[in-house]
Amino acid sequence: PEYYKNYKRSQIYLSFGDYTKCLQLLQIAWKDAQSVKNDTIWETVYYNIGGSYATICDYMGEVNSAETAFDIIMSIRPTGFYIGDYAVFLHRTKRVMEKAYSFYNKALEIYPNNSNIHLKYAGFLRHVYKDLKRADIHYQRACDTNPNNSDALGSYASFLHGVIGNLEQAEIFYEKSYTCDDTHANNLCNYGLFLSEIKKNFNKAESLYKRVLEVTSNHANTLYNYAVMLDTHCNRKLEAEDLYRRCISFEPRHAYALYNLAVLLEEKSNKYDNNGLKFTEVEAEIKSMREEISSLYQRTVEIDPNDPVTTADCGRYYLLKIGNIEEAEKYLLKSVVIDSKNETGLFHLGILHHKFKVNFKKAYSYYNSLIEISPKHSGALQYLARLLIDYAVKKEESNIKQDDIDQLSNKSKADLISDAMDIYEKAMLYAKDTASIIIEYVSSIAKHGNNKQKLRAISTTDAVTKKLGINNQTIKQLYSNIQSSFLNK
Repeated sequence: PEYYKNYKRSQIYLSFGDYTKCLQLLQIAWKDAQSVKNDTIWETVYYNIGGSYATICDYMGEVNSAETAFDIIMSIRPTGFYIGDYAVFLHRTKRVMEKAYSFYNKALEIYPNNSNIHLKYAGFLRHVYKDLKRADIHYQRACDTNPNNSDALGSYASFLHGVIGNLEQAEIFYEKSYTCDDTHANNLCNYGLFLSEIKKNFNKAESLYKRVLEVTSNHANTLYNYAVMLDTHCNRKLEAEDLYRRCISFEPRHAYALYNLAVLLEEKSNKYDNNGLKFTEVEAEIKSMREEISSLYQRTVEIDPNDPVTTADCGRYYLLKIGNIEEAEKYLLKSVVIDSKNETGLFHLGILHHKFKVNFKKAYSYYNSLIEISPKHSGALQYLARLLIDYAVKKEESNIKQDDIDQLSNKSKADLISDAMDIYEKAMLYAKDTASIIIEYVSSIAKHGNNKQKLRAISTTDAVTKKLGINNQTIKQLYSNIQSSFLNK
């Protein structure tokens, strides 16, 4: 009959991964089959059509249709082989876990050698009950009962890799899944990630990523993982940029791809500063790039509003590159509300109040909050030292009232600068670029410190430069200038 032909056609489209066409044909077959009830053969076909239709409806998000179809087929054959799919529906879609647990166990009693039921039950135990030991047992059963089940092999490999940490066994099962089916996009993608991040075998990882994209050019996770490898490990930035953009074109709400593209473009835009180009020479290009970067950060935050890292980076970019203080403060404040220990948020809120709003009191509070969390944060130490010197100078020039810092209100300029020196010397211990800290330190003390403080700055930093083997002409010139000023006096 025609309904059976449409059912068989639907399974062909299912094998191609064309779920939309598969569902269209199943809808026709299901409707037609309901109008023809005659014998036991019809019942078997009707059950098969209904089970397939319910499963695809569930996959495509048509929950009401899936539930109706499952109710009908479960009333026809309560112990039929779609009982496992019904358990999955109860688990993943309806979220009725006790009922799902009951049906999983009933399904395994009836079909103890059904690989797919073991696989789905393993996922249920892993994610719902956090029972990794039992999940491991059922992953193994899924692989043992059908050694050619690529879904089971790949899922178990991913479980061993990402959850258990048994990397040796993970590689064995990844290789089995690859040998079993070299067109399984998810398995190849996960295996590529394993090879890239764990084994550092970038050539083989790239061959797997390319294979996935031959099979399905719009596999978003493969495009993303491939881009990350080229971006972070292979320094092939242009290719990585193209892959991030392709990923976003297929999956516009892929937050990780949006964020990584923003970071990559920000690094790219920094080349103008590093090459010493004047802003006017590339003004249009930089302006366009900055607009895109800020938009990417903003879209990332909209998609994942509870991620403090992306929220803080969005605020940082608005502050330092766009110069939109209001937007910057909004995102930075939100980042520390989400996570009170967010270092990027605290640091840039300190900079915002110190350099842009000139509110020493708030800046001092943010810098110190960060140093309490991360005592070796060289940036926070450096900026706190700067703030103390700026505060000392302003306090000397005018009697500070509204911005007075309670802890520092009774300190003299010399005391504040001595405190700043202590903090600069801490920053030198932890900074990656010690020479730049020394230059800033000595320059600031040469300008604002007294003679005793100048001698201390030379003595301390000279010892550090000798210990670390720093041979910097700017530092030597600063020493010479200070020494000359003493000789002249």
